Amino acid sequence: MPTRFGAAIAGGVFLIMAGLPALAQAPAAPAAPAAPAAAAATPAPPAIPAAQLGGLVAQTCGGCHGADYKGVGGMPTLRGRDAAELIVAMNEFRANQRYSTVMGRLSRGLTEAEISAVSTYLAALR
Repeated sequence: MPTRFGAAIAGGVFLIMAGLPALAQAPAAPAAPAAPAAAAATPAPPAIPAAQLGGLVAQTCGGCHGADYKGVGGMPTLRGRDAAELIVAMNEFRANQRYSTVMGRLSRGLTEAEISAVSTYLAALR
């Protein structure tokens, strides 16, 4: 006597077998690629005022030179130093004329505007 389980399996096999001829047909042609959407113009980020930019860049300095930029351990004080002196130092690090693994990498990652802004910011701190 057949069981319900056996009948279900037989019914499933029948449905699978009934669908096989459809699988034997030639595969459908791939869909044509969609036309590229018109690239939306990405607006440029708003310019950051130099005074604010200097403070943002200086946050990186605090990790080694101290949160108040007065120097920690063997790190020199940055707070209140002449802006032109800081710019010269950053450009020397950038050109490998002054050696520091960290400062060389950091200085090469900054634009001239960022170096100027951070130097002006640090010089203004008293």
